[in-house]
Amino acid sequence: MIVDIPKPSDFKLSGINYLNLSFSRVLRLLWHLDESEVCVWDSDGSVTSEYWVAAQEPLATAVTLLYQACEFLIKGLICEVSPYLLISLSPNKWPSGCSTKDISFSEYRTVDAQDLVKITNTVCENRLPDQFITLFDRIRRDRNKLTHTAKCGVVLIPDDILKDILNAYSILVQSTDWIEQRRNYLSNNYETIVYSSDHINCYYSWEILKVSSFLTPSEVTKYFGYNNKQRAYICPACDCIEKFKVAYLDPNKPNSESLSCVICGKLIPVIRESCKYCRGNVLSKSNICLSCGSPNEITKL
Repeated sequence: MIVDIPKPSDFKLSGINYLNLSFSRVLRLLWHLDESEVCVWDSDGSVTSEYWVAAQEPLATAVTLLYQACEFLIKGLICEVSPYLLISLSPNKWPSGCSTKDISFSEYRTVDAQDLVKITNTVCENRLPDQFITLFDRIRRDRNKLTHTAKCGVVLIPDDILKDILNAYSILVQSTDWIEQRRNYLSNNYETIVYSSDHINCYYSWEILKVSSFLTPSEVTKYFGYNNKQRAYICPACDCIEKFKVAYLDPNKPNSESLSCVICGKLIPVIRESCKYCRGNVLSKSNICLSCGSPNEITKL
């Protein structure tokens, strides 16, 4: 009997975790650039170019993690039909003694990654779209070059990898809740175990704004589920010293008295009062202008 049979949820969880690891690897590189303020003093861009040449190794790791994530997520789709479809080779090549004793599923050779799309589109009710098939094939070819030919002919661009991660998630997980699951991942990963989660909102605010900066408004809506064409405000609940603007009027009306934060997910009541220092008219309950961050005296309660 075959034992330790994987569940679809096992593959899905592992796949999403690998997507997060890949995402984190790329974002960490971007964070170092911002922290060094290289854009201020690198006038000719030579240091930035040198940086990304030196960063090709960690970017290659991010691509490998992305490829592994896609494999797991596709296997999860197949597993929903039957995990036994993942076993390859004819029965005469199965592990010795499998008909007389229990043997773990992991001992059986499973299908090659290059066959996963064909199997999925044959046995699953919803076929993988051509868009993803092209994406997966490109990632597979890049990954093979990176691991088998010493990166010949591959120049990795961080923005492209992040877009591929988001695209793979939206297709394979069929969800627009990347922000929520990413927040959960950051709040429960290995760093928060030994430190704390106090820094999460500030870091994640920077992360979302950074990624959004090279996405179109329609891509932001597609991947993150909100409209960044609206006027953004500082979230008083996140309490970020950097005063990132990651909250939006909810509902988006001139007299709305609440903000919805993309990062912490909270609905925050606000006061509609003109700021003394800018043209903003959205204040927190503690008198802080949520447009410029300046403290105000409240004249209306």
